[in-house]
Amino acid sequence: MCRKPLVQVAGRHVDARLGQVANEVEAMQKAIQESKTAAKEEQEKETRRNNIIMYRVSESDAAFLNDRNAADKRLVEQVLFGLNVGISEDNIRKVVRLGKRVDTEGRRPEGDSSGAQQTSRPILVQLGGQMAKNLIMESLFIQKALPERQGRKEMSVRHW
Repeated sequence: MCRKPLVQVAGRHVDARLGQVANEVEAMQKAIQESKTAAKEEQEKETRRNNIIMYRVSESDAAFLNDRNAADKRLVEQVLFGLNVGISEDNIRKVVRLGKRVDTEGRRPEGDSSGAQQTSRPILVQLGGQMAKNLIMESLFIQKALPERQGRKEMSVRHW
């Protein structure tokens, strides 16, 4: 008779301890997940630090998306290489137009009737590093001396 209560007491003690360990494991998993999320956010902020946005750059009239993207990339390369600050093709990671495309008659192709008269969408340029961005931002005054091509006279470049 003495053994049964002892086994029950030991079983309750083991169950309670297992519950505590399970709670501690769950808390550790939550802390690890929060750390991963924070690290991912920091990495995303660091990546965004290397971005610039080019405004008032005319868009290509090409019918296909790939052709328009290639024209945008060529235009960005032409502008950035024209600054003569040592930017190479490897420094440009990504070139993307922001917003919905407006056709030549000022309508949105998807039938959106917002009536927005937009001449061109801004271009997001993701650069390979902070040094490339700094070189570009410090050399923007040269941009005004570039010959006017494809509507770049009024173009502006900003941090993102």
